[in-house]
Amino acid sequence: MAILPGPYHKPSFSPKWREPSVVKKIKDWPPAGARDFTFATAGKDFASIAKSFDIPNVWDLIIFNFQTESPREVNWYLHHAVGCWQSTDGMNFSFDDATTADFGMGKIYIPPERWAPDPRFERGSGKGGQPRILKEISVRILNELHVKMPTISHYATYLPRDAYKIVADLIDAGDVTLHLKPSLAQDTAFYCCMCKKIQLGSRLFLNRPLSYGVLANEATHVYNHYVSNTTNALKEEVASSMAESIAVAVIDEQASLDLIMSHRPENKRGLLYFLGWIYASRMKEKTVVSLESFNDFWEHPKLNKLCNPKDEMTTYHESIPSFKMKEDLEVINIWDERFDDFECEYCDV
Repeated sequence: MAILPGPYHKPSFSPKWREPSVVKKIKDWPPAGARDFTFATAGKDFASIAKSFDIPNVWDLIIFNFQTESPREVNWYLHHAVGCWQSTDGMNFSFDDATTADFGMGKIYIPPERWAPDPRFERGSGKGGQPRILKEISVRILNELHVKMPTISHYATYLPRDAYKIVADLIDAGDVTLHLKPSLAQDTAFYCCMCKKIQLGSRLFLNRPLSYGVLANEATHVYNHYVSNTTNALKEEVASSMAESIAVAVIDEQASLDLIMSHRPENKRGLLYFLGWIYASRMKEKTVVSLESFNDFWEHPKLNKLCNPKDEMTTYHESIPSFKMKEDLEVINIWDERFDDFECEYCDV
């Protein structure tokens, strides 16, 4: 880990910043391979420096120096590595009078010609395809659900229509990230509240209607975490399954029906989708629903008998051991930015 010079002055304002995690802090300062440097002085910013050195994308310059594309982490480095301490907008550091603790003038280093960031970075001229595409698709899907979904209420879990927009904004800002996890089944996902990551099955986005359902499911967990809602773990899973079931059906009713028809004794997920199909075909005028809203009997398209969607949803969760284990588990959700960029062992697998 690099030893940074530190700032001479304390910030003259309250910056929006975040210290990078230990594992992600830069290894070299100055950055290895720099072809030049320029002083961080009044009248300059990253854009003007990039232009003067013919750097095609301003993020190439930023990532070369600090190995991050998080604006808050960039702010932290500007203070601790470059010595910035003033601001023109009250949130971000400007280059005015940047001075390091050794009384040196702050420096911004220039990458080699035709240098591009590693593909893992979404910004810059070396944009990584997979993370960027996952992010763009997910934000679009969640914004569409924001318009089409009802409010879902189940005990302590309350999922307003705005929740999908809020989660979309968290993903767009990089506060919540998405990753493909090859070890997951292609139609599954999970949210890690420690890492603030949504892990997706490796081929999930090839199946469009199911993508809406799985993201609605995970958005339930993200939103509950974001609003620091204390809930019963099993009841939150039921609410997230309701969101998944309804999301598939409001996007593609036929796809919802196909999933119902796929139910077999060894494939219990078909039980999930009867509730959403009933909502889309019989109850779409309702803007607020709970599990009790589905406590009635309708003709089941596969079983050819009257069935209760509430009972089907309950039966599904009771039949899965991993859900049943959560019956007595209370979850205290705390959204804490101090854990940003935390990497847990399971998510790295």
